[in-house]
Amino acid sequence: MNGVVSDKFSVSPIHLLFLMYVSLVSPGTMSFQHDITFGAGHDAWFSVVLATLFIALLVWMMYFILNRQNQEQANLVSINNRYFGKVLGTVVNLILVLFFVFGSFVTFRYYLQIIHIWVFPQMFIWPIGLFILFIVYYAISGGFQSIAGLCMWGTLSIFIFILPQILVAAFSRLHTDNFLPIFDHSITQIAQSSKQMTHEFVRCENLLVVYPFIRSPKKAAPWAFGAVLVSGILYLTLSCIGIMYFSQGQLQQITWPTLSLYSTLDYPIMQRMETLLITVWIVKILAIISLGLWAACHCMKQTTKIKQRTSLKIFIGIIIIVFFLIRDDEQIQTYFHLYSMAGEYMVFLYIPLLFAISLFIKKQAQNC
Repeated sequence: MNGVVSDKFSVSPIHLLFLMYVSLVSPGTMSFQHDITFGAGHDAWFSVVLATLFIALLVWMMYFILNRQNQEQANLVSINNRYFGKVLGTVVNLILVLFFVFGSFVTFRYYLQIIHIWVFPQMFIWPIGLFILFIVYYAISGGFQSIAGLCMWGTLSIFIFILPQILVAAFSRLHTDNFLPIFDHSITQIAQSSKQMTHEFVRCENLLVVYPFIRSPKKAAPWAFGAVLVSGILYLTLSCIGIMYFSQGQLQQITWPTLSLYSTLDYPIMQRMETLLITVWIVKILAIISLGLWAACHCMKQTTKIKQRTSLKIFIGIIIIVFFLIRDDEQIQTYFHLYSMAGEYMVFLYIPLLFAISLFIKKQAQNC
């Protein structure tokens, strides 16, 4: 669908905050402290700052790219067709469709793995997986406004139910001397950790897909940068808490530091608080999967004219098949690693390449 999106299907500018937040805050919030510590150790918090600044730069690049298009062609598919030509542009668009579907599958499988390990280790998880996919199908079938609403609740649930409890759990047990000595690692180590941290932001290109569905999208830019700021503060808070709460050796051994920290909470009415965290977290997971599959279906419709409902059924069917084929934990980790590598190409190559091309291509006239 090229052209201006009707108000019937679009959302207000503030919703871009929720859409971008869901895109930027990945399921890795439960484990990223473990990953970035291997590079920069107790200086990993600085890597979070650098990665957040880099993503802010990417968001600025994407807005620059979008502002070079006329209103009818300010979307991912049209930009690729214009910059790479019809044939190569179609290939790039189909690759991006696969990337969106792959990201949704990785999120889906990651969450089920956590459920299996932390909540129901002796239970078959496929009924939970099918239930999640049913909700996702229902949400996407409701249209983009339903996706935006789900993203809003996925954002608010973290800050209402999750983050305050983590602060309560950790506050009295933090050791600020764990930060010392500050900047004790080389630039290479911090850069390596920053690169690892960018894996959490690889869905930032969703901005290029949702842009036409935002009313007054140019005026919504502050909300996009606000999402970068909020997500950066969240990651920085969790990384600092992890560094002060755990030793370096523990962070390198514990796969899910956020969950481990949350499990230390002990209330009389509920002994395993990590179960509550995982349960509430499903809203955020549903938002990530739904937004990713919606982006894939929307781009597929623009590229091949296949109806979104048809492609949605195909993509969900593929996810179900791959889910039942992959049972081994080693295979799951391989898929996670492949998605991270693809995400690196997205943030370090694809978006900067579009930006570079935009600098040399004449700006399209804006239609009234």
